[in-house]
Amino acid sequence: MKRTFVVVLVTVTVVAVLAVLLLSSGNSPSDGLPSTPPQSPSNLAAEPISQAQLNLHWVDNSDNEQGFKLYRDNVLIATLPTNATNFQDTNLKAGTSYQYSVTAYNDIGESSPCACSAKTLSLPPVTTKEIVITYSSYTTDQIGEWNKADQGYTYLVVSLDIENKGYDSFNTGHCFFSVVVNNVAYNVEYVGLGNILKVVDLLNGGKISGKLAFEVPKEVTSTGYQLKYQTWKEYNIEWIKQ
Repeated sequence: MKRTFVVVLVTVTVVAVLAVLLLSSGNSPSDGLPSTPPQSPSNLAAEPISQAQLNLHWVDNSDNEQGFKLYRDNVLIATLPTNATNFQDTNLKAGTSYQYSVTAYNDIGESSPCACSAKTLSLPPVTTKEIVITYSSYTTDQIGEWNKADQGYTYLVVSLDIENKGYDSFNTGHCFFSVVVNNVAYNVEYVGLGNILKVVDLLNGGKISGKLAFEVPKEVTSTGYQLKYQTWKEYNIEWIKQ
């Protein structure tokens, strides 16, 4: 009977010692885990860097986060490590607004979000260069006392208003103008026409008006014509017929 008592006493003693050791070591199911979600970050801001990039930064207010989650337009775009306070968002669209939010998270949960909005830089405006030529015309068989059109031909007199919008210069040389009738190009005729178009270098913003005469087949009155300008330099010309 005495031997049995000793065995039980030793067993109880061993269990008690193990319990004390476990408690003193601090090992428990929740040891090392946070007890609350992290505090929300603050002061989220986004700086436009280019047409395709926004740089974001915020203040880390927590000391128990495992990292941060960054959202763009309510879609998770990045999971960042502990103590992160910035992110570069790239491959965006120019001149576009985005909504951002950032949260801190740990095993317990996710903080409330801190939000902001930002817009990428817009593309520079496209400057359209053009030469605007407004013109009207009439036909006549004779100009002045001595200039009569050949048989079967007539003079097509074209009045031009020319404006340079964006080019450094535009030359109004008569040799660059022609009239096309039935796929045949006719050059300027010098027949003593009044108010003839002066030959100048028309600078950006400049305007000039004048007339040119072309001797063309009489059928131009029924078939019509095409006014052309051709030189070694290419221009974007808007022809406006009145």
